[in-house]
Amino acid sequence: MSLDALDAYIPKRRKSLDDKLGSAVGWLTGEKYRERVIQNIKNHEQRVTYKQGRYPSIVDEIGTLSGKKIIVVGGGSSVADTLPRIRSRRRVSSQVKIVAANKSHDWLISKGMVPDYGVLSDPRPHVLNYMTPHKDCTYFLAACLDPIVFERFQGYDYKLWVPVNEEDDPPALIEALPSDDGWEHAFVSGGSTIGLRIPPMFSILGANDFEMHGLDSCYQPAETEDDALHLYAYDKPESDYELIDVTAVSRETEAQFRCITNKNMANQMREFPWFLDKAKAFVLNNVQDGLISEKTVEQKVTVAGDGVIPWLAWKAGCHLTPDAMQKKHGNGDVDNRGEFYKQLRTENYAA
Repeated sequence: MSLDALDAYIPKRRKSLDDKLGSAVGWLTGEKYRERVIQNIKNHEQRVTYKQGRYPSIVDEIGTLSGKKIIVVGGGSSVADTLPRIRSRRRVSSQVKIVAANKSHDWLISKGMVPDYGVLSDPRPHVLNYMTPHKDCTYFLAACLDPIVFERFQGYDYKLWVPVNEEDDPPALIEALPSDDGWEHAFVSGGSTIGLRIPPMFSILGANDFEMHGLDSCYQPAETEDDALHLYAYDKPESDYELIDVTAVSRETEAQFRCITNKNMANQMREFPWFLDKAKAFVLNNVQDGLISEKTVEQKVTVAGDGVIPWLAWKAGCHLTPDAMQKKHGNGDVDNRGEFYKQLRTENYAA
């Protein structure tokens, strides 16, 4: 994607909500973020052989996933219910590729399924424990990761990509690490979470059909204290288990979905309608071997499971099982908190 087009694919922030939510892009901002990216790429360039010609980048994968269906697996609780669907799709078609975000990678392997790709982007060092590298999986590692994470993946198949969070990110990188053979670094714009960043990334590689699982973005309803804090399908003690009372409003019907979530997932939820809008006319502008290829593609996005984002997807007409959502939630407002959460004092806002 060209630099002049990138800004349209960076979510516009609303200051009133940002003051409450804070930054959800991984606890590095501005200059510190760019310094990390530049240094990590320089470290990789030092290990490049003459035969390779460049550091390992997803630029090398452009076009390799044309015609493939991408199943994105996040960690939301509902992915435990949709796992049979993921298994069956993988089993019946070689055109289906499984992409695991964060700890979903190890969770899938524990269920007997090795994903085709694992993706990491959080710059905090605890990400080191998110994935146990597997020889049959290819890893797309963000250039902003803590350097210690790359050490764990030495000897395995991994490639770098550059998350773009601000307009200043690409120019700073190009100035520090200019290209001399006509190729650009693999810049990937998108939402503040890896779940919303994977489809733009894999569109660069040729895919345009995405089925998203575990993108719940909220806690399961809790009737008792023992039911509480179920945000993920697996144990994730590194996460911030804060409680924010959120009301999401459907643009299509104005119906409301009230739930409990945390800051990162609240950001993901409020960015989801923007993500769907961009998917309708996603601009690809790649540079490879000195040649520019620009086109607009429509990303097909369907969402499985339950939670606030699946509910928003259902209202927008892109849920995998709309009849099941209709049967469970009906046409009116939804209170997804449960009696235990209803009794708690939590921060409240609408998005």
